[in-house]
Amino acid sequence: MKGSCAAAMVAAKILHRSGKIPHSVEFWFTCDEEIGGGDGAQWLANDGIIKGDVCIIGDSSGSTPTSPYVDVGCKGILWTRVHVGGKTAHGSQPYLGENAIDKILALAPHVKKMGNYRLDVPVDLKPALRSSIRFLLSKESLTEEQKRATKRVFDYPTVAFDVINGGSR
Repeated sequence: MKGSCAAAMVAAKILHRSGKIPHSVEFWFTCDEEIGGGDGAQWLANDGIIKGDVCIIGDSSGSTPTSPYVDVGCKGILWTRVHVGGKTAHGSQPYLGENAIDKILALAPHVKKMGNYRLDVPVDLKPALRSSIRFLLSKESLTEEQKRATKRVFDYPTVAFDVINGGSR
């Protein structure tokens, strides 16, 4: 993240010299944006240290010097843990037990349906979000399925199963 930190400091210097900043600007640098920001930005916000209305995270999101990208559509995060129990049985007689993995697999389609609830996006953000979508769609290697998902990315929640643990042997 050295590049975005350096860019933020240069931008601050340019904005200060211009004398045209209508609001105060604070820069906070944290190192945990890839894991939810719970020890960084979220802690600063929860403790009232950050008092701004806008937060900019200097993550490149695929930006390049010839194709810069400003993403205003980060939706936040909601991590959920689901625990399902079962009863172990031998693989030759699984019907004598309760397979917890089967239960999770049955639950998964219902959890994925959360991605069909339309988000309430402020009207004044929609032009910027559409611009972000155009940028994301400019990547030529996207499959048709990835293009469909990209067109929905700011209007609907994204749901991902990231870690599943189960079984005893």
